[in-house]
Amino acid sequence: MKKLIIIITAALLLILITSFSIYKMLIKLPESDSENNIRETTIEVPEKNNGFEAPEKIAATEFTLSYIIERDFSKIELISNLEEKLSSQEALQKNHCDFLTSAGFFGENGKHLGLFQIGNNTIQDVSSSNLLNGYLYINNSEKAIISKELPKIIDPKFALQSGPILMANKLPLDVVSENDETARRVIAATTEKEEIAFIVLYYKPSPLIGPKLSEVPKLLLNIRNTTNLKIIDAINLDGGTHSSFLGETVKLTEISTPGSYFCIKP
Repeated sequence: MKKLIIIITAALLLILITSFSIYKMLIKLPESDSENNIRETTIEVPEKNNGFEAPEKIAATEFTLSYIIERDFSKIELISNLEEKLSSQEALQKNHCDFLTSAGFFGENGKHLGLFQIGNNTIQDVSSSNLLNGYLYINNSEKAIISKELPKIIDPKFALQSGPILMANKLPLDVVSENDETARRVIAATTEKEEIAFIVLYYKPSPLIGPKLSEVPKLLLNIRNTTNLKIIDAINLDGGTHSSFLGETVKLTEISTPGSYFCIKP
């Protein structure tokens, strides 16, 4: 009788373990480090104070770093906003984005500055610019690339000219910018795991303030060396008053309407 009870108990236990395993597979329990969770930490200024002065002459020794990583490039969309002129909140809701950030630069003539291509639709052609000296695109092999070389593919998922390039092959680049000012910085980067990371650097007490553009490459190297964000290449996106960075936990909105957005779908 005892032997029968032991056999029945063992069988019931096996059924419970198997059922729970199947349950996990069916509902896909969320991982604690989901790729769509925005991470947030602080990062030190490359050299203490380094000429940076926040509002009211308060010296900043660190900036807030927020970033999101996406491994599934089919979820990422590049959206032009020059006609609709939606706020970031409106664009997030209309396009059903889990995450949204400002993308490329645009001019006073109401046109994108440099290459702006979605699939086989080239909205704006390449322009010659010392500042916008790079491209972010996804090639036919579904690989994200940041490069100074013009994309040679006919039909990328998207291709965006922006800049300057801030890091190349894991190394920071020298950036020279006229009238270099402190401003919130939005950056796109590729990682060692062949992901795209969207990054924002800002001064938390006054979120429209951030590092000078010339400081950003060293900050990114610091990020690579001190966090799990292993950046290979990085490119500057439209920041400052035109920048936005919206997710579940971080909501940085713009003062002036961005000309384009990156949207990550569910």
